[in-house]
Amino acid sequence: MFRKWVSLAPRPVYYEKEFWYILAILIIGGLLVIIGIVAWNASLRKQVKSKTQQLENELYWHKKTQEQLLVEKERLLITIQSIGDAFISTDDKGTVILCNKQADVLFGNVISLGQNIHTLISFTEHRHNKKVDPVRECIESGGLVVYHHVECTCGQKTLDVSVVSSPVKFEDMLIGVVTIIRDITDMLAMQDELIKLQQFESLGILAAGIAHDFNNILMAIMGNAEILGLMLAKEKISKDLIDIVEGIKQSVKSAQSLTSQLLTYAKGGKPIKKSGNIIQLIKDTVEFVTHGTSVKVEYNFDSSVGNFDFDEHQLSHVFRNLTLNAVQSIENSGKLTITVKSLPEKPKGLELPEGQYVMITFTDTGKGIAPENINRIFEPYFTTKEKGTGLGLTTSLSIVKQHGGTITVSSSTKGTMFTIYLPKEEMPVEFVKDESVQPDLLDAFVLILDDREDILDVTSGMLEILGCHYD
Repeated sequence: MFRKWVSLAPRPVYYEKEFWYILAILIIGGLLVIIGIVAWNASLRKQVKSKTQQLENELYWHKKTQEQLLVEKERLLITIQSIGDAFISTDDKGTVILCNKQADVLFGNVISLGQNIHTLISFTEHRHNKKVDPVRECIESGGLVVYHHVECTCGQKTLDVSVVSSPVKFEDMLIGVVTIIRDITDMLAMQDELIKLQQFESLGILAAGIAHDFNNILMAIMGNAEILGLMLAKEKISKDLIDIVEGIKQSVKSAQSLTSQLLTYAKGGKPIKKSGNIIQLIKDTVEFVTHGTSVKVEYNFDSSVGNFDFDEHQLSHVFRNLTLNAVQSIENSGKLTITVKSLPEKPKGLELPEGQYVMITFTDTGKGIAPENINRIFEPYFTTKEKGTGLGLTTSLSIVKQHGGTITVSSSTKGTMFTIYLPKEEMPVEFVKDESVQPDLLDAFVLILDDREDILDVTSGMLEILGCHYD
């Protein structure tokens, strides 16, 4: 009983209510802390995952953008390399940072990255014959600079070109210049050819009119000469006087031959082709022109050429012109080599129809043609001879073109070579039975219609001699 009511031993603390209250509070607090930590950790994980996904998306699109940029860059480079003109990109100081293969081809591999374009290429304007610098002008003005025709010198090469320099800007600040240089040599040659064709056309119109009027005059002269010859024959006049009349008639025939050459330019002056031996025609013509000269003629004929269709009269005129030019070019003694060769197909590099051709070359050892004149020798009225008319080669080219061929020329100080290309073709032969009957004109009544009085007079005179009546 004493131990029960009076005890000096201490009671365990877990017997106290406060202990359990405090323990419960600590446990609850710990749980809350743990729950908070778990929740915070979960939140952090979620945020990290979200940020990671965002970064992965950004990285993906960044990678896609880079790939697209690389594709576009490659496409741009291929486009630049595929351009048929020289492409040169420079910075705002004129330093070359990019150029394409055509620039190397055009200027002979003298342009390299890091060089200054102002020291590499110089331009001269044709119209005012002054130096220009399109790249510098573009940098200074900040705008587009265009020159349609300038002379461009780069290294050892000089070309006729057109130039376009365009500014490259970023946020309204000029950071470079892109320059396109186009070789216009072929275009200028085509323009010259077009001008020549226009001149040919104009000359053809003029020639047609002159030839028509001239033929009428010649017809009157020839008719009167014929009448005079008939009258003199009846009167038994001396042979010398008759020879004079024959001389007049021969002169008229020569004038008519000249008229036919003028008609070559005009519509209706087309060649009258017949099958013939071109080799024999060349020999006859050349030997006639070179007779009495010191020029030695050498022939190289291809026996397989054979006969084909051409206008003998017109081509004789061409061969005569070329031979005469060679003789005049050879000042003292020299040689003229003539080659005739059969070609199984059209020559490459010439705008001619497909088919077989005959190639004829006239090569002399003369003084040659000056380089500044080589492109003008076929122009109407262009001549370097004191008494030349400037129509010989023009006529020759026109005749050969009417035959469906062309003429090329090359020259140096050692001589000149003209090359004629003629289509080798044969027209089908048509046999026509001649059923014409010579009418009896005596006492016939003839109606004459013409707009020229001299033609009417000569025609009526002939008919009167033949015993006809006319009106």
